[in-house]
Amino acid sequence: MRYFPFISCAAGLLVCSLGTPAAAQDVPTPVAEINTFLDRWHHAAAVSDEAAYFGALDSTAVYLGTDPDERWSKQAFHEWAKPHFARKSAWDLTPFGRHVTLAPGGAIAWFDEKIKWFDTPLNTWMGTWRGTGVVHRTAAGWRILQCSERGECILLGKKLQGATACALDLASVSFTVPSGTRLSCVKVGGQPEARQ
Repeated sequence: MRYFPFISCAAGLLVCSLGTPAAAQDVPTPVAEINTFLDRWHHAAAVSDEAAYFGALDSTAVYLGTDPDERWSKQAFHEWAKPHFARKSAWDLTPFGRHVTLAPGGAIAWFDEKIKWFDTPLNTWMGTWRGTGVVHRTAAGWRILQCSERGECILLGKKLQGATACALDLASVSFTVPSGTRLSCVKVGGQPEARQ
């Protein structure tokens, strides 16, 4: 009988240690998985990893570009982007301030994020940019169903009221103002320069 308390205590410790496997404690939450997935997607563009970037898009994905008329299928967006992925960096957009919301059931989520471009917040000369999107869980992991990047056109610190188009050409931005005059802002030596 003297050994009974010791045996009971040892058996209790064994049951407690088996009840919580270490691997279960390291499983990331769906929101953490989505954040990692989206960070890797942005990084793939920064290093021109075309396969990883477009592999993250679902086969039915829709990409809404910066111009109001840009609604790209995955295939059309991929074709348009090929020359950019032939460079050292297709584009370098760094997200921050991301919010991810899971739908009931956890297989679909939507996100919004602010975006830095050229290592500065885009509110310097292109307005504040925001990316939004919808992702869903597949057998292969998370995939993007829809994403959109939108900004407010600003020309050298002044908002263009009523601009009809704002199209990003990665190193420059062009837009049409209501008067019909086409303007471009090109990043020259680290500073934007307006051209007509």
